[in-house]
Amino acid sequence: MLRLPRLRYLRPRSVAEAVEMAASTAGSAFIAGGTDLVPNLKRRQFEVPALISLGGLPDGRGIEGTSNEGMTIGAMVILDELARHPEIQGAYRALAQAAGAVSTPQIRHMGTLGGNLLVDPRCNYY
Repeated sequence: MLRLPRLRYLRPRSVAEAVEMAASTAGSAFIAGGTDLVPNLKRRQFEVPALISLGGLPDGRGIEGTSNEGMTIGAMVILDELARHPEIQGAYRALAQAAGAVSTPQIRHMGTLGGNLLVDPRCNYY
């Protein structure tokens, strides 16, 4: 079983505090779902001195608006919620289908839209 390397785990209470933590901790990384980040850290594909958790922040978790007005989807929305949202399924079916096709149900229940847009895929065999 691979273990995470020693690092600091920071839990900001606001977006401003998260930004301040990132500025004061060079090389730190933000973590929300962590479905790609944590395995890569365990495999020592890169090192960070600290993880800054976005999990406790209320910002970025919503899906707002309608297909007629336009919709805003927060970066912290989990993939399963995106795949099952009725308005997304109706007006933006390709997006709902793509979110519902990512990996496994366990990953879709933890992985966030923002994290999956920013993921750095790589082959772990080389």
